[in-house]
Amino acid sequence: LLEPSLRVTRALDLVGRAWFHPSYRRAAIDDDRTLVPGHALSPDAVARYVETYYPDAGLSLDAVAAANDRVRHTPHATVNLLRRAQLDAAQRFETRRALATGNRHKPNFVYARNVLNLAGLCPPEATAATSPARTLDES
Repeated sequence: LLEPSLRVTRALDLVGRAWFHPSYRRAAIDDDRTLVPGHALSPDAVARYVETYYPDAGLSLDAVAAANDRVRHTPHATVNLLRRAQLDAAQRFETRRALATGNRHKPNFVYARNVLNLAGLCPPEATAATSPARTLDES
């Protein structure tokens, strides 16, 4: 229902979609090697990013695929609808973060970092941004 509605209203370029599910599996998408709007990147693509940014991580393609799937796991089936401006703002945030930390990473760096976090390997630059938030008692 969603895709045809966006097509008819000519809103495909205005609304980003991100699909989530409790048992999300990228391999269940039509072609696991292509870019499918709204879905996780292919494990092959993310494995290349991990190899580029974390060559010593030692993750197998299966481990990358499992962590990549966990990025899209949620308690309930969900479609996140985002205005294009929100997606652009997220990309600007990642760019500012990279500049602030002195790490001038390409935008696809976020996929490698997420996979390492979800695989239980904390990337070296993951400090305050990925540490648990302080409680009111701690402040």
